[in-house]
Amino acid sequence: MLTKGNIRVAVVATLAILLLIGVGEWWTARLNMEASRWVDHTHMVSEALQDTLVGILETESGYRGFAIAGDEKYLEAFYSGIEKVRKSFAAAQQLTEDNPSQQRQLELLEPLIQRKITIGNDVVAMYRRGERYGAWDLVVSGPGRQTWMKSTR
Repeated sequence: MLTKGNIRVAVVATLAILLLIGVGEWWTARLNMEASRWVDHTHMVSEALQDTLVGILETESGYRGFAIAGDEKYLEAFYSGIEKVRKSFAAAQQLTEDNPSQQRQLELLEPLIQRKITIGNDVVAMYRRGERYGAWDLVVSGPGRQTWMKSTR
């Protein structure tokens, strides 16, 4: 037979179990929100690095087009690519400020990016000085490609 004391104990035990379940669900929800925040952060870093790559490709396409055709319109892509690289790379650096390992990786990438831009500036300068063959040779010999190939080995 159930007594008032047994019923109270059963109710209190049930409420305690429900409270523990609620706390567990709350804790799980917090962990899921934190994990989701880190996933979003990772996507933002990845997007910044992808934008950096696109900027590098635009830069390279611009200076190559200029060297081949001699048309100033190609330099629009060159200069806008440089600007895109600077902005997106700075965004990647800012997003990874809390991660020393990623910062070291970006420090390794930065001189390679600068080398690509320097090659483009050299091609443009040579072409404008009338050294078209030298500019073409710089494009065809592929020092920019060699820069990337050496760094990935």
